[in-house]
Amino acid sequence: MGIRFSSIIMGAILAGIGFVWVLSTTIAAFGWLQTFASIVLTLALGLFYQIGYSDGKNAHYLNAKPGDTTPTQQRCAPKA
Repeated sequence: MGIRFSSIIMGAILAGIGFVWVLSTTIAAFGWLQTFASIVLTLALGLFYQIGYSDGKNAHYLNAKPGDTTPTQQRCAPKA
């Protein structure tokens, strides 16, 4: 248990150092405003993807297997 716990702590420390290094390198290269804008854009795109994926409207397209649907069924509008 002690080895496992110390491995988790060491991994968290190394991940934190890596994150700070990448963030500081990005800020040094692009500046504060552009770095902040890219983080906000990335979070917004992730949120929009999650909303579109979880609303169920496109579920029959995403989970379809070959042969499950005919071409006429695929042309139908997404269900509300």
